[in-house]
Formats: sequence, C-alpha cells, structure tokens
Amino acid sequence: MDKITFDEKLNVVKSAVEFLKRKLEILLLEKYPEQFPPVQPPDLCQETTECSLSPESAAKNPEPVNSSRFSQWADDVTFDLTRAYERLAITAQNRKVMVSSHPTDYGPSPNRFCISQVMCSQSFSIGCHYWEVVTKDSDGWAVGVAHKMIGKREKLGRTEHSWCVEWLGPKKQLSAWHRDQETLLDKDKPLKVGVFLELQKKTVSFYSITDKEMLLHTFEISTSNPLYPAFWIYGLERNGSLTISHTNGT
Repeated sequence: MDKITFDEKLNVVKSAVEFLKRKLEILLLEKYPEQFPPVQPPDLCQETTECSLSPESAAKNPEPVNSSRFSQWADDVTFDLTRAYERLAITAQNRKVMVSSHPTDYGPSPNRFCISQVMCSQSFSIGCHYWEVVTKDSDGWAVGVAHKMIGKREKLGRTEHSWCVEWLGPKKQLSAWHRDQETLLDKDKPLKVGVFLELQKKTVSFYSITDKEMLLHTFEISTSNPLYPAFWIYGLERNGSLTISHTNGT
C-alpha cells in the first residue's frame, strides 16, 4: 500500500499550526482590540497552492477523517428553480428537492431539464468548496458536479464535463460515473454524501458521511469551466427527496 511521505505529513502539520496561529490571533484581537493591530481572517484556499486536506492524501489514508476538517471550506449552496425538472418540487429555502405527483408551476426557462435532474445556483471556478447532501430519503439518486452547458436531456455523469456518484436502489449498487463510464464502488448506501471540490488540484471527491467522513471516490477534473453542484433523483419514486445540509452539518 502507498504511504504518505514525510514531506506530505510535515505539510499537513505546518498547515494546521498556521491555521491555529491565525485563529488565536483573531481571538486575541476580539478580546483585546486596543493592544493588537487588525488581523485579516485567513482565506486558506487563496493563500496556498493546495488545501491542507487533499483528496489525494485522504485516498492514501484509509482512516476516516473528522467532518470538522471540511468546515472551513463549507459553502451555502441552494437549488436553482430555473434548472429544475418540472416534476421536482423545491422547498425548505431551496434546499430540498422532492419528486412530485404533478408538474410544478416554475414558469418557462430555456435551461430547464427535461429529465429528473436539478442544478444549484452557485458555481465554482477557483478555490476549495464543500457541501453535504442528505440521501437517506431517496432510493435512487446521483450527486455530483457539472458544467453549466450540460444538455437538458443529458444525465449527470454521462457527459465529458460532469462527474457523480450514483445509487440505484433496485440494484442496491453504488457507482461513480464520468463520460458514460461506470466505476463500481464496493460500499453500502451512504445516508449523506459530502462533496469536496479542490480546483487547484483539479479533483472532486465524494465522501460517505456518518459521524466521520469516509472517502468513496475521487475524480480528476478535465475542465477549466465553472462547475455547479448537480443532482439526479429517481423519477418513479414519488416523495423521494434529497436535502442540502446547512453548512454547520445539521
């Protein structure tokens, strides 16, 4: 098995020490503002060439990592009503998508999907980004990222510029998909999926979330275009739903 090199371990320790140092400086400034000069809160992804917790390092280390390690990169993402299929109902401040028995009244949109799919309003082209999706309430789903120009009838993971993990309940099978190529994952159904997008290294990683995070799969990204969180939900299962967690992980 590959092992993390000494340099990689040292870099992780250095990054953690630097992060804690900055946190302490900010706390001291808040408590004794007259004794310290202003401190700018750190933007870790812009100040370093790569994030201290990389999917590559996680892949080499089979031990799960604490979910709090991702909190510094958590993003507040919400579903885009103009990119939602007409039979997908969006609720809960645009954080929950549910299969509906009847067409919704979203109004016309040239970008609306013609299949049971939806994207988020937010896109990312630089930095590190993380979000979580509750998947336990659906028996058929895909969670991933995609370029804005994915076709209205193109399913997530079946195109050159989309990547996802997918669970099909009837097959009880977890897979990773890209360019219509399937990679079977010998894992149980995740109850929650974490997505970590690291654009400096051009990777996207998917994690199964319980009280810890376990790596499911990492893709190398072959595009420089902005990427959007994207989702497919099994259209025949009425009331099945996916929910984007708040950034505090609840």
